[in-house]
Amino acid sequence: MGVPVEVLLASVAAFGLAVLSAVAGFGGGVLLLPVFTALLGLRVAVPMLTLTQLP
Repeated sequence: MGVPVEVLLASVAAFGLAVLSAVAGFGGGVLLLPVFTALLGLRVAVPMLTLTQLP
């Protein structure tokens, strides 16, 4: 039993892009959508990105 590779990669990408977004002040959602789409597919990526961008 373990964490699926896609979930691990998505978590690492989300953390890295959150750091980049904190430094730059914008751009996290713009860069995270292609990563989530490549890893999880468009049907999962759009709702997941919506949830991650809520304040």
